[in-house]
Amino acid sequence: MGEGELSSTVTGVPRRGRRRTGPRQGDVRELALLESAESVLGDRPLSEVTIEAIASGAGLSRPAVYFYFDGKDAIVDAVIGRVTQELISGIAALVASGEPMDVVVRRMVEATFEAWRRRGGVFRAAIEIAARDAERGSMWQDVNNRCAELVVEAVERDRERGLLPHRGDARTLATTLVWMVERNCHHLFSREHTAEEEQALFDTLVLVGRRGLGIPDD
Repeated sequence: MGEGELSSTVTGVPRRGRRRTGPRQGDVRELALLESAESVLGDRPLSEVTIEAIASGAGLSRPAVYFYFDGKDAIVDAVIGRVTQELISGIAALVASGEPMDVVVRRMVEATFEAWRRRGGVFRAAIEIAARDAERGSMWQDVNNRCAELVVEAVERDRERGLLPHRGDARTLATTLVWMVERNCHHLFSREHTAEEEQALFDTLVLVGRRGLGIPDD
């Protein structure tokens, strides 16, 4: 210690070490596993997804995966949660913007189509799990219920503003709209299809949604 320099034990002020400025290595590896799993789900059916494939895509060994996740199911569930939360957050932001229901319907269907285009494998996996595993499948039910709740909020707001008629139960209408979009997207994006088919379905879902909610024609 140099002349005139006091140690931290003498001054009682601890010396500060360097602050970590980037993400921890564990966080980086966990994110890599999630991104790898999403990519693998986009390339093959859920039944053919393996821990080895996910680990390889993340640049990790198979044993290293278990440091972050209990197994394949845990990784897949985490990916589904991550992807669906992005979709829900987007719809929530749209509803929070205060746009009228005619705009909300169109943009909600647009957002859902875009999500299926980019991440159809994840959504197909979620629906497959929901069909055979009631406990894990409740996650997918919750996703659609949360979307429906957001639609209810927008419908009730527009009814109060005089932009929509007070016709039909808002919750039933919203739930029907959300599941109609989900079922039809699953049917379309689970097979080869043309751009014309995609546009036709989009236009039809928007039209049916508008008519069901009582939105006047343009």
